Amino acid sequence: MLWYFVVSFLSEIIEGFAGFGSTAVALPFLALFMDVGESVALLGVNALVVAVLLTATQFKKVNWKEFLKITLLVVPLLPVGVFAFGALSRYQSALKIALGLVITLVGLYYCYFGFVKKSEPRPLSKPLQIAALLCGAVVQGMFSTGGALITLYASERMRDKGEFRATMSAMWLAVNAVAIPLRAIFLHAYQKTVWIGAAKALPFVIGGVLLGMLLHKKIDNQGFRKAVYVILLAGGVVSTVYTLACSL
Repeated sequence: MLWYFVVSFLSEIIEGFAGFGSTAVALPFLALFMDVGESVALLGVNALVVAVLLTATQFKKVNWKEFLKITLLVVPLLPVGVFAFGALSRYQSALKIALGLVITLVGLYYCYFGFVKKSEPRPLSKPLQIAALLCGAVVQGMFSTGGALITLYASERMRDKGEFRATMSAMWLAVNAVAIPLRAIFLHAYQKTVWIGAAKALPFVIGGVLLGMLLHKKIDNQGFRKAVYVILLAGGVVSTVYTLACSL
């Protein structure tokens, strides 16, 4: 549990700063010392708490048009992901490796433009934006780590750092409010021990978010977008390396 507290604090700095990424980065590290199912459940509660906090404090910055568009496309596909998780459980490792490699390549592409060419990459076409959003919804239902794919859509639609973070947080609030009951009912993921552990971690979660919010204020829009690219890349690399290591 001490490791869970440490991982929660560090990963929620990312969430408080960017509005996404904490679960994708935290899950491989937490799963080193805990069952994967329990790790997903604990991080899901963390994500819900953080989404409530960020949405409440950044409510005026939410882009409600994009929030509705994302939420109405993502939420109906969450049950598909939950059922796919059960049906494809024997292929979990292969699916996670494929997902991690895709996110890693995307992160490398964006980082190349942001840090080497020092320019914005070409915008994704609308079909690719929607495809990333829909795939992210299914992955979110399966592994609770679909944020990177959903971010590909959101980062194309919202260029202001505050608007991006606030809208993503409101979306995560809606998504986790649906995903947690689904995982509790169909996967029996939320036992009493999970709620007790999540409650004990609250001071670390809130502390991490507040530090992330402070960092968010100290960076401009261009620097923020570069940080988003780095978070995408880090999430893909960490997920891929962890899954490969567990598969060997």
